[in-house]
Amino acid sequence: MRVNKYDSWEDGWDGAEYVITNSKGEIEASGTLVTGNSETDELCDLAPGCYTMSVSEGTFPDEISWSITQGGAVKAEGGAGGAEVGWWIGM
Repeated sequence: MRVNKYDSWEDGWDGAEYVITNSKGEIEASGTLVTGNSETDELCDLAPGCYTMSVSEGTFPDEISWSITQGGAVKAEGGAGGAEVGWWIGM
């Protein structure tokens, strides 16, 4: 599972952070894009189940986008602003 983080202005997420939670509301992963226009976080230990991801606004939320991919397939994608986006990891 990969968290692909993008910033259109190429200066990082300016204080925005992502949080991934499981169906119990427990935080499984979190992070940010400190600098640059893209970076990928590898998540190797997520068990099968339902997950959500949200990204806080930061200073320039319109610059932020992201996707969750597994085996090249996009499982979820979105931007900043706190809206939760969900997906399922099967066995």
